[in-house]
Amino acid sequence: MKKLLSAILVVVMAAASASFAVSAEDEFVITDGVLEKYNGTAAEVVIPDGVIALGDLAFDGNSAVEKIYVSDTVGTVGYSTFRSCANLTELHLGSSVNKLGDNAIWKSYKLTVITVDEDNPYLTAADNVVYSKDLTALVLFPGGYSGEFVIPDHVTKISDYSFFGCENVTSLIIPDSVTEIGSHAFWGLSGIESIDLPDGITKIAEKTFCECTSLKSLYIPDGVKSIEFRSIWDCTALETVHLPDSLVTLGEDAFYNCPLTSVTIPAGTETVAKRAFVQCKSLEKIIFEGDAPSNTDKQLAFKCSKAKIYYNENASGFDGESFAGYGKVTFSDCETGHYYQYVSPCDTEDVPCGGFLKDLYACAGCGKEMLKTTDAVREHEIVRRDAKAPTCTEPGNYEYDECLNCDYTTYVQIPVTDHDYQATVREATCTERGYTEYTCSVCGHSYVEYTEPSGHDFGEDGSSETCSICGEKNPDYAPTPQTVFTDVKPDAFYAEAVGWALAKGITKGTSDTAFSPEEGCTRAQVVTFLWRAAGEPEPAAANNPFGDVGAKDYYFKAVLWAVEKNVTTGTSPTAFSPSETCTRAQIVTFLWRYNGAPEPESGRNPFTDVKRSEYFRKAVLWAVENGITLGTSATEFSPSDVCTRGQVVTFLYRSFRVQ
Repeated sequence: MKKLLSAILVVVMAAASASFAVSAEDEFVITDGVLEKYNGTAAEVVIPDGVIALGDLAFDGNSAVEKIYVSDTVGTVGYSTFRSCANLTELHLGSSVNKLGDNAIWKSYKLTVITVDEDNPYLTAADNVVYSKDLTALVLFPGGYSGEFVIPDHVTKISDYSFFGCENVTSLIIPDSVTEIGSHAFWGLSGIESIDLPDGITKIAEKTFCECTSLKSLYIPDGVKSIEFRSIWDCTALETVHLPDSLVTLGEDAFYNCPLTSVTIPAGTETVAKRAFVQCKSLEKIIFEGDAPSNTDKQLAFKCSKAKIYYNENASGFDGESFAGYGKVTFSDCETGHYYQYVSPCDTEDVPCGGFLKDLYACAGCGKEMLKTTDAVREHEIVRRDAKAPTCTEPGNYEYDECLNCDYTTYVQIPVTDHDYQATVREATCTERGYTEYTCSVCGHSYVEYTEPSGHDFGEDGSSETCSICGEKNPDYAPTPQTVFTDVKPDAFYAEAVGWALAKGITKGTSDTAFSPEEGCTRAQVVTFLWRAAGEPEPAAANNPFGDVGAKDYYFKAVLWAVEKNVTTGTSPTAFSPSETCTRAQIVTFLWRYNGAPEPESGRNPFTDVKRSEYFRKAVLWAVENGITLGTSATEFSPSDVCTRGQVVTFLYRSFRVQ
């Protein structure tokens, strides 16, 4: 596990040491907490704390930015905030974002990574797609996504503008769980040729399919009652469309500039709005299955010079020489329409209990069949089930009813009876688990509860020679040496650590009488101290890439071991720089990596000088959690300060006490 985590840390360290542009404060235009414009050229931008909203078009057209970190104080992202960010690849939303404006990421075609802080109570992200916190609404889709996407079946709503301008999506699979598709949701999905809509939706919202320029056919399912303003606008490849019998209202400009040649208006349609088929220059037939809709506008197919109105000769409302300004053609056969008559009730097998039954109709002209829903519902087919007594391990039930055709039931469970457990106890020792085994005297069922080893008691500070419980010797026991260093006072915070380091042979001081606790510690000294504390392990290989590390140097093996274990790397491929001093950030990072780079238990960061993007952030949080350091003040860690010899041995001492 340590090897795996260490390998990951090499990547993190490499990323942290790479150079990148960082935005300066004067590049942000902020008014009353609103970031109105970002004028910088940084590749990575962290929104300053205190900003509560990102204004409309704040990053519009910025081609330099690649990654944006939205701070936890931001609640609102405005209209087209990140529009046309040509090189934006990552967007990280903070814990307070609750509103994403229309077209927020339009034309940012490289954006493939979107995350949401896990503490955000409003939104969440899964596989770079933003959802409502309860995962029922799909809120925002990455503009750089390419290929097919299957919407998860926990989604019931596709929100306004959610797929706006995602031109590289080639196929979109929508589950039956979806009952609502918002306005502008699929605007600009120019890569899809067809799409299956779920049966549960009741309307095609405003501008849903605008500029889906590859869409060739569209089947609108039964249940849809309205097709709203410009909902299928400028779909320049659309050749066929099916309108459902449930359709009541066909909105204005609904099929603007679509190359349809024929469209059939269902008998139940009440309104065909003005310019419904405006600029459909290929349109030849508008077929009405029933009477003329009472609210049909007189310009329903404006500028469609080829169009003619087709209606059944028995239909009403088509009086006069023309209808809505267009020539009329009547029919009595089934060439352009059917005349349906009732035949019989249909089979109930496909109708769920409580669902409406359907009647069978057939066309009087050609015999084509059609099902129509009635007001009657299918009833349950009930059977009576027996009661069952509970046992120690299995629940029982009362007598109950159950439907043979669906999941309806009056089943009520009776809980299992209580076991009569007898306990057998073995106490835990310092090194071995104890347990209590419980066995039921009625049914024989048993289970075991373990107690963890108590651990040795080597005194409050771990300095006792033997365990007070079992008498085992303390492997870390070492008599506290009488410090001979004149510069190490007994009450100094590092005094105990210096004594430990001397007892363990980790360091000997800078002279016979001086430890020099305030001197900076070099890279060679730090890796040597850590190597000795680890037991001076032999490096697995003798390969030495560094020209400034010789085989006769006291730190030779320590450097090879540290690089081999990914505790640190050189300052270049051929140099280790052993004489350079270590900073506080570097030493806690070395210790964190040596300990396997564990994840901090909490993301809480008390230090204003330890930013989210810093390579040493997790190491600092881990060190604070484990009592290795508390920082130089309550709000500062001072990561760039030189780490003194006194601090280094203290960090080492506390770290090895944690293990």
